[in-house]
Amino acid sequence: MAQADRRWTQEDARSHLDDLLQKARDEGPQHVDLGDSDGVVVISRKRYAALTGWHRDLPLVDFLESLDLDGIDLSRKEDRGRDVSLP
Repeated sequence: MAQADRRWTQEDARSHLDDLLQKARDEGPQHVDLGDSDGVVVISRKRYAALTGWHRDLPLVDFLESLDLDGIDLSRKEDRGRDVSLP
């Protein structure tokens, strides 16, 4: 299970998911080692919002503007459908 430094093995995280999530909310970030990869860190939504500036209650336009989509072409060609001949 979790050590004092809040590290979990993948197997312990799976078998104690409820504990892992509760500790992430109450005690702070929980580190899960995933074998040969770098692993993941589980954090609470509140902590995530503080780190990223993400807020769930933003109006849609404000949320979309906060995504920093500069450089992405969101334009589309005018589409009038297709010509159909009816009998």
